[in-house]
Amino acid sequence: MPKIKELDLIMKDEEYYIDIHRLSSAISVDKDEIETVLENINEPYPTKENIFEIIAQCKSDICQMIIRESKCGSPQSYTPFQIAYIYNLSSKKVQEIFDRMSIRRAKPSDLHYIFANIEYKA
Repeated sequence: MPKIKELDLIMKDEEYYIDIHRLSSAISVDKDEIETVLENINEPYPTKENIFEIIAQCKSDICQMIIRESKCGSPQSYTPFQIAYIYNLSSKKVQEIFDRMSIRRAKPSDLHYIFANIEYKA
């Protein structure tokens, strides 16, 4: 299951406490890193209240992407610069796709097309 979808399911779950193993898998950090963060923020368990504090202190790609998106205000539509920044992509390549699509802003539903057309270097 994609990481963002798993994290979304965790947030929608009715349980207040979050299973540390499930969170570890969803944000791609090991359990020890989460436990260290919990110690730093003086919390015994991951919860819905402290999950973003945990994410903010973890260094995985998914955590960093979430932090970058929150800095952009989680927009309803995206500029090429925002997409490049949030997803750590070449702004030139993202702009080229916007030009091909003849758009100035992308809706969340456009992201799949944009990602499918980005050329990645291995």
